[in-house]
Amino acid sequence: DGHFGNSIEDSRAFAPDLDQAVKWNINPSGTHRDYLCDLEKKLYDLKLHCLMGEVDYVCVAHGADSHEWDQLGHQCTTEEWLRASEMVYRTLAEIRTYQRGRLPLTAVTLALFGGYRDDDPASVLGLHAMDAARALGQLADIAALSDYRAEVRSPRGHAQ
Repeated sequence: DGHFGNSIEDSRAFAPDLDQAVKWNINPSGTHRDYLCDLEKKLYDLKLHCLMGEVDYVCVAHGADSHEWDQLGHQCTTEEWLRASEMVYRTLAEIRTYQRGRLPLTAVTLALFGGYRDDDPASVLGLHAMDAARALGQLADIAALSDYRAEVRSPRGHAQ
C-alpha cells in the first residue's frame, strides 16, 4: 500500500481483536529498488511463517497507490509495480509447493486496494487487471495471462 496500509494499522487501536486475524501486514518501504528489496525480505519472512504452519490464509491487496503516477504513492514505476506482483505470487506458489498444497488456492484472496487517479481511473483499473493476471498466471498456472498488459497513462496522457 502506498501510504502504509493505514486502513489496517490504524484500526488496531480500536479493534484489538484484529491482531488475532491479521498478525502482520506487509507494506514495503522505500522507492524503486529499495521498495522491491524490502518486499523481497518481507516475503521471505512470510514464507518462513507459512512453512512453520503459522499462516492459514493470505489476503493480497496490492495497492495501486504505490505506483509512481498515483496521487498518493510514487514508490515504483509500472515495471517495478508489476515485478512486485510477480514476486508476491511466485512466493505464494512456492509456499504451496513446499507445503504440498497445504495453502490451497482458496486460501489466497485478492482485493482491490488503493489507486487514486482523478485524471485517469482506467489506469488504476489497468494496474489491478495486470496484478490479477499475474496472480492467475502463477497460482492457477495460466501462463498466457502472465504477460497481460493494460494501458497505464502518465498524468500528461502518455501511455506506458
